[in-house]
Amino acid sequence: MIRRLETTTAEIHDSQIDLSESGEVVYRDLGYFGAPCKGYNAIMKRAVRDHPLGIRDKRRNKRIVQKRSAGERPYDVIKNIFKSGH
Repeated sequence: MIRRLETTTAEIHDSQIDLSESGEVVYRDLGYFGAPCKGYNAIMKRAVRDHPLGIRDKRRNKRIVQKRSAGERPYDVIKNIFKSGH
């Protein structure tokens, strides 16, 4: 459910805008890696050069993916079934 909306110019990345509330669990993908948030940080971890992910981070990412998958499913259907990816 969308509760708040903020519009900006196209040059500002989504990670620079934080719409989370204090105490809220924030599930985000790898595009938000390193971005601060007001709520509980449930942003997926990303491996960077010479720093591979450990087993704990891989398992954490898997738990986050399982939580996010229910919300990502409609977008997958729209993109693949209805061919709106092009």
